[in-house]
Amino acid sequence: MEKTNTGLFDLSLLIKQGHLSIRDVAAAAPIMTTRQYFNMLSELIGKAPVFLEDLNKLIARDADRYTFKRLTEMVALLTKLGFDKDTVTISFDGLLDAYDRGHSRLTVRYATKIINEFKDLISGVMDAS
Repeated sequence: MEKTNTGLFDLSLLIKQGHLSIRDVAAAAPIMTTRQYFNMLSELIGKAPVFLEDLNKLIARDADRYTFKRLTEMVALLTKLGFDKDTVTISFDGLLDAYDRGHSRLTVRYATKIINEFKDLISGVMDAS
């Protein structure tokens, strides 16, 4: 069985950082326990390197269907965790559209923005763990 960081996250620090709308998640999904939420944070940390690698594959125009599947799953996880900034959702949709249309510069711009925002988020989560 995989070992996770479940009990090690500082919830008050995560709330203060403001990267995640934890209170909105609690209001929207009152059945979710803190342990489940922390397990999802551990999953986020575990998948972070692959997410960044997949975004770089889009920049390099080297993505396959598994890349898109993993990216979509990560965006769903981010949404569940309360990272629902409109800019990220719009950027992600715009990123996929730009990639599909072959707009290299726009793909790079959107992917770079998402990478930078994600690095800020993951840094904050790591600080709280």
